[in-house]
Amino acid sequence: MVIVAEEFYKVLLYLYPSDFRRAYGEDMLQIFRDMHRDAQAEGKSSMMRLWGRTISDVLISVVHEHIDNMRVEAMTTIRIDEYEVKTCVAKGATAHIYLVTDPKNRQDVIMKLWQPEGAFDTETLKSEVDAMIALKHQSIPEVFRYVENEKHPYLIMEYIDGETLLQRLESSEAFIDEETLIDWGLQLCDILSHLHSHKPT
Repeated sequence: MVIVAEEFYKVLLYLYPSDFRRAYGEDMLQIFRDMHRDAQAEGKSSMMRLWGRTISDVLISVVHEHIDNMRVEAMTTIRIDEYEVKTCVAKGATAHIYLVTDPKNRQDVIMKLWQPEGAFDTETLKSEVDAMIALKHQSIPEVFRYVENEKHPYLIMEYIDGETLLQRLESSEAFIDEETLIDWGLQLCDILSHLHSHKPT
C-alpha cells in the first residue's frame, strides 16, 4: 500500500515543471512519506483527508509553477532596466537569479532580483551589499552595482562561467586525486580566512 501511494505521488510530481521537480521533488516526496505514515496509523478517514488535501495542493501549486515558468521564459525577450535578460539561472522564495547582458560593454553579468512578494528590508539589503562590495578577492564574484527599488531591488555582480564544486564532484566518474583535493582545500581556506578578516558592519 505504501509503495503504491508513493508511486502515485511520483506521478503527480511529473505535473510540475522539470526544473522545479529536480529542485524540490525529493524533499516533497519525503514529506509525503512522513504524512502518509502518520495518516495510515490514524486510520481510513485520515488517509482520505490526506489524499484530498494532497491532490488539491498539487493541482493548485502546479498551475502556479507553470504560470511562473511562463513569466520567466517571457523575460528572456525583454529587459530589466537597461539589462537584457538571457536566462533564469535559479529561483528562490525571495529572489530570482538571472544571466543578463550589460549593454555598456556587452558582457554577461549576474542579476539577483528580489521579488515583490518576497519579504525583504531595503536597509538590510543595502547593508549586506556594502559588506559584499568590501570583499575583494579573486575567488569571490565582484559586486558591480546595487539598484534600490521599493518593489524589486536588484544586484549586479560578476558572472563566473563554469562548474560549481558540487557539480564537479557529482560529474566525476573516478576518484579525485589527493593533490587536487588539497589544492581545493587550500583555496577554500584562503577564502574563509579572507571572509573572517572582515568585520560585519
